[in-house]
Amino acid sequence: MKRKSLIFLALAVCFLMIFSVVGCGQQESEPEPEPEGGEGESEGG
Repeated sequence: MKRKSLIFLALAVCFLMIFSVVGCGQQESEPEPEPEGGEGESEGG
């Protein structure tokens, strides 16, 4: 029985599609963070 294989493949494709859409949407939503600054985001000081 190769049912598990089919299910795994279907899930993989689904995840890939979702990731693709989410990634594209996020990239457009918020601009890439600037290199300025580092660890610990703290305003003021």
